[in-house]
Amino acid sequence: LGTNLAYNSRYGVLARDTRGLSKLASGVAMEEDVVYAMLVDEEGTIVGHSLSSRVGRKTNIPENLTGFVSDPELSGASYQPREDLVHFVTPVETIKQDLSREELLLPGDEAEGLANPYPSGKGVRVETIGRAVVGVSLLGIEHMMARVRAIVAVIAAIIGCASIVSVYGMARAVVIPIKKLVRATEEIASGDLSHMVEARGNDEVTELARSFNRMVVDLRRYHEE
Repeated sequence: LGTNLAYNSRYGVLARDTRGLSKLASGVAMEEDVVYAMLVDEEGTIVGHSLSSRVGRKTNIPENLTGFVSDPELSGASYQPREDLVHFVTPVETIKQDLSREELLLPGDEAEGLANPYPSGKGVRVETIGRAVVGVSLLGIEHMMARVRAIVAVIAAIIGCASIVSVYGMARAVVIPIKKLVRATEEIASGDLSHMVEARGNDEVTELARSFNRMVVDLRRYHEE
């Protein structure tokens, strides 16, 4: 947002079009979480602001200050200090080219070459003519993070409950049948060869129960013989 604002406001800063610059800043301030947007010239005068009443006031932006900045580095009448507010500063730059009177009067293709909006070569320089500043509130991000934490907590609870249910189901499917096999083994060891184990299903424990029952049948036959 700051880069786009700086790019679109180059002519307005040069021409000191405060009305047009304020419209640009107001458009940026309509974005979600943006608290304010302003444009400042090299003298520190606000030439465009999302709050038109701030235009013409002075603010202090140190030279070469760009990117993310904290409150102590950016002071003045541009905003009301808030703990949740962060600022992004982007230089407003223009390309200047020194031309002689003869070069300005060149005809045809040579003149069109000099009209290139991005010229290069001798006498061409980039100059900073102002700053674009966008203030963004962290409250929206903090609320979003709170929602994310709540969602993660709910997902963790669901996974925990699903794990408990899975463990319980596994216990019923494995542990209980094995306990029945243990009791049946004790009965057979005491001489009761008529004791059989219920075997219903197609899992490994059921197959073990069927094998156990076959063993009991064989033992009973051998005992009778």
